[in-house]
Amino acid sequence: MTYNLIRFKGVPLTLEGQFTWRAGFEPSSNSFTCTPAGYATLAADLRRAGDLRFYSSNDTTPDLTIQDLRIADFQAAEIARDINPPHAPIIQKYRVVLTDARETYKAPRGGRANLPAKRAATAADQDEERPEDLIKTNKDLIEYLIGQMGLPDVAGVHEGVNQFPFLLTTAGLEQHAATALADILDAFGMVLCPQMVGGTKVYFFGEGPALDLPAADKLPEIPLPGVDRRGSTVIVTSRPTPAIETKTVTGPSDRTWTFVMKDPLRADGVYRNLKSIDDLGGDPIATLRRKLSNVARERQQLYLDQLYRSIRLSRADFGEAPITRVVKRLKNESNPEGGETVTIQDAGLIVEAKIAVKDPITGRWRRSSSFVRCTPVGLEFSVLTVKEPLITLDVDDTDDPFAHAKELADGDLRVTFSREIRDDQKRPVYFDFGLRQDTGGLTVLGDAEIQNALSDGKSVVLQRPEMQLVQEQGKPDNKDRLTAQARKLAERFVITSGREPLLAAAAGFHRVELSGRVSEVRISQDPPRTDAYLNTYWMPSEYYLAQVRKRTGNGSGAGTSIVRPETKRLFDGTGGGVQPAVPLGFASNSIEVPPGTFPCLASVDGGKAGSPTETCTLTYKLFDQTGQPLKFASGDLVKEQIPAVSRFATCEYVSPPDLSPALAYRDVEGTIKLWAVGKEIPKTDWVTALVEWTVDGDNDKIQGRYREFLVLEAKDAGELVDLHTGEDC
Repeated sequence: MTYNLIRFKGVPLTLEGQFTWRAGFEPSSNSFTCTPAGYATLAADLRRAGDLRFYSSNDTTPDLTIQDLRIADFQAAEIARDINPPHAPIIQKYRVVLTDARETYKAPRGGRANLPAKRAATAADQDEERPEDLIKTNKDLIEYLIGQMGLPDVAGVHEGVNQFPFLLTTAGLEQHAATALADILDAFGMVLCPQMVGGTKVYFFGEGPALDLPAADKLPEIPLPGVDRRGSTVIVTSRPTPAIETKTVTGPSDRTWTFVMKDPLRADGVYRNLKSIDDLGGDPIATLRRKLSNVARERQQLYLDQLYRSIRLSRADFGEAPITRVVKRLKNESNPEGGETVTIQDAGLIVEAKIAVKDPITGRWRRSSSFVRCTPVGLEFSVLTVKEPLITLDVDDTDDPFAHAKELADGDLRVTFSREIRDDQKRPVYFDFGLRQDTGGLTVLGDAEIQNALSDGKSVVLQRPEMQLVQEQGKPDNKDRLTAQARKLAERFVITSGREPLLAAAAGFHRVELSGRVSEVRISQDPPRTDAYLNTYWMPSEYYLAQVRKRTGNGSGAGTSIVRPETKRLFDGTGGGVQPAVPLGFASNSIEVPPGTFPCLASVDGGKAGSPTETCTLTYKLFDQTGQPLKFASGDLVKEQIPAVSRFATCEYVSPPDLSPALAYRDVEGTIKLWAVGKEIPKTDWVTALVEWTVDGDNDKIQGRYREFLVLEAKDAGELVDLHTGEDC
């Protein structure tokens, strides 16, 4: 005799359609019906999770048990009228929706990735440790995030994740835990797999235990070639993250670093060689020795603040690529006024010089014979500004550094920096790896073949911006490691025998656990049948990948939403030099505005606000903070602008009022560009938008405040975070 019974907390249920158990981040929700008596039993115990039991071989011992399900919804499934007066409506059958533990981490629930992983247990060490102090590998990070999400029993995180670049940044530990984990698994080609017997496992696509269905119940396998989205050619690319090189250049000299500043008598904002500044008369060091006596009094302090503080790298000798501002989040510090203050600094940018230094004891200035570490405070394309004046003395020590000022000799200045690598056509270079399935096996593609494959529209292209190629002093530093990682990733997406999508099925109810091979299990009640879908992770539209947050893109697969850029620069110490700058990390408040950013006002000048079928095309006129039209130094008006920060596609935006606060910046050619308008808010799901900012001219800092919006229902604004520091504020 064959049974087809299903019980939840002892209550008999009738399955509506098929029971679906699917890998990924979305909870599997399934609908059943029950009697009014069953409803009364379940309604009395709504909060507690329970086990769903399936019976096919007998009615006492379940053939299959799925643990830790909970009630998500009740509905009236069948309604009739009482045969007795007054013939009131009655519910004859109830619909009950069951879901799994993954519903517990749907935002705003689900934990944040910023809690201490543990507390020191010994009396000798009572300091509370932060996660970044305890997480040393990708495996540690994945297990930590799963734990923060509240999922039960972390198990089975493959050690192979440690072969990829370490993705932990402190910025990555300051957001919704599920969102952070989704990005990491996406980058690795992995999937989250809840287990029927409880617990959670994480697998690479295509990997996992062999399917073991009883031979007596097994049905013939059915191939599913129509859902296979793998390709015979697979490309792994770091686009849009360009390769960078780190080098050390000494100077100053005409062929390396030259001293520059912006001429106060000209309004074009262009950096000029100090010897061409009118006030300095072609001899800046002599002017400094005279204590600027030949300069108008109202400009003397400006020169004291800027002379010999900015240096420019020779484009003739080192090319057109800008110096990259490598930024990383360091730490959060307590703010006396409440909240946290985020400390951000340059990393990988080192300026050293044999400058004059002041003895803190005697108060006298002395000439340094060794290199002194200087503090970078500004960066615009190939111009670097430091806090300390880059000058020395013509005597060993003095009370009057002006009278004895002397320019640095060639070799007394040493700068280590990073910048994009460009090819002969001045185009950014990227890390690319290609693999093709040929008759004789897998073939690694050459550069020309990769370029053809990127444009043919047929190849599988995996964008992994975190796989950034880095050169140290002209020598590849990580290419071999990236190539090995890229091959391992590409092999999972290239068509090979043994991984064809197929449907395996068996009569009756059977336990089939999700893995990197089994992507979905479906169970039918009448007649009892278990279906397992194998190797279908390559469904269209990233079917099994995380859908925990709406994402946007700019057509290249690299969205630059103000909420959270899709270009995931996930590990410390690297970054691109394109403008506007792209931030590192997952968190929205790690956004960095472009160099040379300044506040202004904006009014709508044209375009449409967008709709569910049209993308917003609003354009703006720009004004200074007094409300006057913004002009170039030539007197020409700045033309209407579209914000550089990308918008959501097919989404309506609120049209900001006239003279709304905005941010603009100068690109490398001096053209003024609009970066963002503070009150341009999308009418969509919960999104994070930059709504206001403050400018601290004394400390050369712009701080911004973010706020979350849901169809114009606004949450409280967050704390101020640093957006830009530099003398252009």
